[in-house]
Amino acid sequence: MRKSESVFRKSLFLFVIMLIISVSSSSALTAPEFSLHGEDDKVYRLEDFKGKPLILFFFSFSCGHCERAMPGIKELYENSNGRYNILGVVYGAPKEGMKDKIIETGTEFPVAKGTRKIREDYKVGGTPYIWVIGADGTLKERFVGERGAEMLKEGVKEESRVGLFELSSDPKGHEGKDIETGGLLIQTSPSYFPKPVFMITNGTDKVRVSPWLPLEVAPSPKGLKKHRKKVMSDFLDKYVIISGKVVLEDRKPFIEVKDAKTE
Repeated sequence: MRKSESVFRKSLFLFVIMLIISVSSSSALTAPEFSLHGEDDKVYRLEDFKGKPLILFFFSFSCGHCERAMPGIKELYENSNGRYNILGVVYGAPKEGMKDKIIETGTEFPVAKGTRKIREDYKVGGTPYIWVIGADGTLKERFVGERGAEMLKEGVKEESRVGLFELSSDPKGHEGKDIETGGLLIQTSPSYFPKPVFMITNGTDKVRVSPWLPLEVAPSPKGLKKHRKKVMSDFLDKYVIISGKVVLEDRKPFIEVKDAKTE
């Protein structure tokens, strides 16, 4: 075999491998297809919801955390104004009695009976668990627990916001871009560290952010009353909307914050 032909074959092999990798990484963001049965034998399929964002709410009627999260989901449904769809995926309810339970709890959004397959496909470890699927059929964001429903209410206000799951799954695709995203602000290092580490989270995915305020307030001179300026700790454990530029650190996304606010 001639040397040029050998080089060509090696190059072709590497190209195919790169193509497979790129296709795999992009398809990982595609929402898995599903076909679920609701009341009166109505069938719900993912393809039926394409064209608008879809909120998948995995819950159980016997789950206390789900019960406390339910009012937030109901409010989102009532205020959707056709901007997005909501589908409840319920576990632990017999198909025959599901309709009565829906009426009893005043659940107005459509509900389908969950299956093992959709639970595994969407990696749902417990309830309540929420997935946000974009109008293009890709996975955008996820929230866990009853507090996730509260974060979801903030997260759906602007469709242009990038979800933390979306950002964490494809950091390279967002590198160098100015984005707006949101999450619960947490500090993952002790406050006495020289450089405290701040992150925003949806309950599962975490993304580092730069501090946009002083870490602490300088003490005022004795006897001088001074209006207290905000510091980073004022935003801790609150849902924060952040605008900034995405850079990569050790292949992970890091947001250089330009603006931040609570809603």
